[in-house]
Amino acid sequence: RDRDARSLEAQQLARRWFGLFTDMVGDDPEVVERSRQAYASEPLLRIGLGIGDEVMDFLRRAMENLQAQES
Repeated sequence: RDRDARSLEAQQLARRWFGLFTDMVGDDPEVVERSRQAYASEPLLRIGLGIGDEVMDFLRRAMENLQAQES
């Protein structure tokens, strides 16, 4: 895991992004995971997000780091 995705700023961004994401899809863990998988495997779904693959990858790493710290 890279250092940037471990930073406090990255963790704050990940929390904020996840809050927005769950506002959109709800907080049922199964729905959240299926939505993540769909966005990861279907590039056309990401068009409306306005966020490129590089930023999505960074957010994913930041969320992984955040979850690792919270567990």
